Formats: sequence, structure tokens, C-alpha cells
Amino acid sequence: MKMSTIYRILMMAILSIAIVGCSSSQKAIKGQYDDISKNVIEKEARSWLGTKYKYGGNTRKGVDCSGLVVEVFRSVGIKLPRTSVELQKYCKSIKKSELHSGDLLFFATGKKKKSVTHVGIYIGDGQMIHASSSRGVIISGINDVYYKQRYLSSGRIEKVYKELRNQEDKVKKKTTKKISKKQKMPSQDDILDNIINQKLDSIYNE
Repeated sequence: MKMSTIYRILMMAILSIAIVGCSSSQKAIKGQYDDISKNVIEKEARSWLGTKYKYGGNTRKGVDCSGLVVEVFRSVGIKLPRTSVELQKYCKSIKKSELHSGDLLFFATGKKKKSVTHVGIYIGDGQMIHASSSRGVIISGINDVYYKQRYLSSGRIEKVYKELRNQEDKVKKKTTKKISKKQKMPSQDDILDNIINQKLDSIYNE
């Protein structure tokens, strides 16, 4: 086997290992971005589970449905209206099929079938976290008979997603900058061309 061929094989093997390592790192980083946008709201909402219901409350000692929403989103720096009616107006209306973790669901649990009286935070897999007047802060299925019959609309707080995207972009830029500094590598073609040129020079000089 010619020496140039051996060099090509060796360098391609080394380069493949480096590329795989870099790819794995990028996948891990992407996973971290996904975790930020998907779980930051849910994590805070879950920390309220078991809190007692209190009409007009917004503390760990007692909270109502809209108070829970307001406090959960306050944790990511988003100030929201206080009542479920105002929250519905504040949100961008979306279809139930478009729900993502962190979106809101609105229900008519009172005598008026078209008046919003209850709100919950969607956490994925057909579930929401909300403050029930009888059970406090719990997780319920959005398609449970009671809530399915009283469902009015779904809404997205776009300001939240904008804020989370900004956080992701900052992390991404910072991480990409570090990677570019540590892992600046010539292209595969540049490496092979350099090796071939060196080999040709050695042959001509013999």
C-alpha cells in the first residue's frame, strides 16, 4: 500500500472521530435548549402542587387558579393580569391541538357557559396543573369529562416564549463561541490536500 493512501486513511479516521465528538456535543447542547423552553414553567408549577386553595390568594399558604398562573410566570420575569378573564384576553388564542407545555387553558366552571371562571397551565401529555377550589393545586387531565365539558379556549403567552428564546440564544452564542475557540479545525479537504502536497514534495525532492 502506498504511503499517501495510508496517510489518507489515518487522517480520515482521526477526522471522523473529531466530527462525531463535536456532533455529540451539539446534540447535548440542543437538548439543554429544549429543556429550558419545555420545563422551566412546568418545574415552577409543579413546585406548587399540594398548595391549599384560597380565593384571591397568591402565596404558598393559599392560592386560586389565576393567582397560581400569575405567580408561576412571575418566576420567569413575566407580569400577567390577575384574573382568568383578563388572562384569556391577554393570551394569543390557539387551538387545543396546538397546545405546548406552558400554554394556558380556560374553562367555564360557573353557571354561565361562556364566561371564563377557571384557568390551568398545560404541562404536556394531555395534563394541566391548576388550583382546584375543592382540592388545591393538582394535576388533572384536560380531557377528563368535567373539564372537557367546560372547556372554552386555549391561549399562548407569546412574551414568555420570546423571553425563553432570548435565554436560549444567549446560551447558544456563548457555547458556540467556546466551541469555536477550542475546536477550530481545518476542513477534511484542506488536511488531505496538505498531506498530499507534502508527500509530492518529498517525492520530487528525492
